[in-house]
Order: sequence, then structure tokens, then C-alpha cells
Amino acid sequence: MTSIWVESLGRNFEEALDLLAAAVRDCTDELWESSMWTVPTDLFGAEPPGPDGKPVTDPAARHALVQRRSTPWSVAWHALDCLDYDLTGELGPWAPPAGLAQDALVTLQASLSALPRWAHFLSA
Repeated sequence: MTSIWVESLGRNFEEALDLLAAAVRDCTDELWESSMWTVPTDLFGAEPPGPDGKPVTDPAARHALVQRRSTPWSVAWHALDCLDYDLTGELGPWAPPAGLAQDALVTLQASLSALPRWAHFLSA
């Protein structure tokens, strides 16, 4: 028999995931890329790595890159990424699966960005 604590936690967890899915689904395109708060430009150091892994030295590009952290898509991605980490009990550093070269990661990112937003997460 399941305890009342486990049942309550399960219901609340499911409701929280439903609310996150609804927020992602209902977010307008205009808001999807909008920064919800100002992120300090030096949060990731003086020259944070860009999508290609190279340091971003241009101040305007660095500011734009860092502000992406407060967009709805980035916050939702962070929540799902942390949830996955917590549920899988991952204790070691993350690394791409064996045999997946950097070129393949870039190709995969380009392919995913061509999909309608979050289609690969909400394909239920």
C-alpha cells in the first residue's frame, strides 16, 4: 500500500509538470524570446563560451548571449534539465554519448532549432 505522502507528492508533481507544459504551450512567440529579467553580463565570466564553444568577446554579443538565460524557453529548459538530473541520480560529469562527435552535436542543434519550439518535448 502506498503512503499518503507518496500519493500526495505524486499528484503535486504531476500537476507541476502539467502547469509547466501549459506555460510552454501557451507562451506567445513574442514572449518566447523575451528576457524576463536582467542577467548580469559577467555572470559566466569575462568571456563566456558561445554556442560554438569559443569565447564571446564582443560586449553586445556577450550581453545578448547572457540575457537568453532569462527567456521563457531557457527557464523551461533549465527546469527540465534539472528535473532529469534529479530523477536519474546523475552523480558524474555530463559527457555526450560515446561516438557522438562535436560536428554531430552542432548538426543536432541546428535540426532541433528548425522544429517548432518544444515540439520534441511535447510530442505526446
